[in-house]
Amino acid sequence: MLALTSHAYQSVMTELSERTKANMDVVLEETCRQLPHGGDHDSRRFIAERLIEAARSGHSTLGELGIIARRALAELLAKGG
Repeated sequence: MLALTSHAYQSVMTELSERTKANMDVVLEETCRQLPHGGDHDSRRFIAERLIEAARSGHSTLGELGIIARRALAELLAKGG
């Protein structure tokens, strides 16, 4: 997956509603609690990028984003971290 540049990240985030952003924050924090010390930068970024992709595709509820985040976490853990 391509990492988002700071400018691209800002652009994506302005496209999303405040509610969606809040849901993404909640899901990211809840998911990363399952990682040692809340997850390192790369792990958190991996999950966040998946959440952004999902939100841009119209998945904005806590339930939908939670599923995406758990899948990303499982993928990370399967890769060894």
